[in-house]
Amino acid sequence: MSPELKYKITACASLLAASPLDEEIKNTILENVGGMTESDIDKIISALERETFELSSLSEVLTKFDADQVQNWESLEAKQKEAADALIDETFEKITTNSISAE
Repeated sequence: MSPELKYKITACASLLAASPLDEEIKNTILENVGGMTESDIDKIISALERETFELSSLSEVLTKFDADQVQNWESLEAKQKEAADALIDETFEKITTNSISAE
């Protein structure tokens, strides 16, 4: 086995270890990697690298979405508090005005 092929098999194993793929799939690949062509190993490595990239991109999108949601909820909470405070002030003003004029 050439050093390059050994390197590719090691890279494949490393990517598989980090992959969220089902363990049975990972084990099947690892058990059969010795009988695969170098081209097949290259395809698996490429797919696993794309998976890593896509999951990383998805993580960034979800992190941003989560931060936006927190900010939106905080903004909504502040607006609702302002509206509630205004309603309380208005109601209090009406009650005190009616109470004073009734005397």
